[in-house]
Amino acid sequence: SEHSKVSIPGITIPDVVSGYAYRTPDAEALVCGDQRLTWSQFVTRSTRGANALIRARLNKGDKVCLLMANSAEVAVMMKATPCLN
Repeated sequence: SEHSKVSIPGITIPDVVSGYAYRTPDAEALVCGDQRLTWSQFVTRSTRGANALIRARLNKGDKVCLLMANSAEVAVMMKATPCLN
């Protein structure tokens, strides 16, 4: 429906996550089974994931497929992937 569309130009999901990490770094961001990550931990792990993709020579515009079981790492890599330059 028309009311469910939200558009905030210039703001991306990585921007939102980074904003939470900046404002509330120690707040709980993710719970998956017994694993819990704060916003700071989530961003740190996502940055490591993005760096791993870059080291694997992936670039902006490359297609990435994640074949992973449900886990905190899936969310981390979903945040990491758009960070390719």
